[in-house]
Amino acid sequence: LQGVQGVVKRLEYDPNRSADIALIEYGREHDGANVVKGHAYIIAPEGLKPGDSVVSNKAGATVSPGNAFKLRDIPVGVEIHNIELRPGKGGQMVRSAGTFATLMRREAGDGYCIVKLPSGEQRYVRGECMATIGAVGNKDHH
Repeated sequence: LQGVQGVVKRLEYDPNRSADIALIEYGREHDGANVVKGHAYIIAPEGLKPGDSVVSNKAGATVSPGNAFKLRDIPVGVEIHNIELRPGKGGQMVRSAGTFATLMRREAGDGYCIVKLPSGEQRYVRGECMATIGAVGNKDHH
């Protein structure tokens, strides 16, 4: 969901992944007046706790853990995770507990960004792809 603000209701254990997940409750206007509440799960970044506010791709939002932005809108040097490889496909890289990538630079001419992955590999990713701010939580996972 883009441009929508939500509140972290709780962090949950997921037996199918090493990272914890966060339940987000969001309200969205429907037909101009009625507010429809919805829920979604995100991979819980380090430092996220119940009651925190998160936002997805909203202009003017602060760069804080759990917020998601297009790579072209993220400041260089910020730790990110859950990175899309193709716009709209959903996050595919850097989703394991305790991992993070770093946005190294933006290429002005072609719209690509260079992301340094946990392996040390530097990869070109389109600037329209989304990523979430912060390192994945549960870094003590064994």
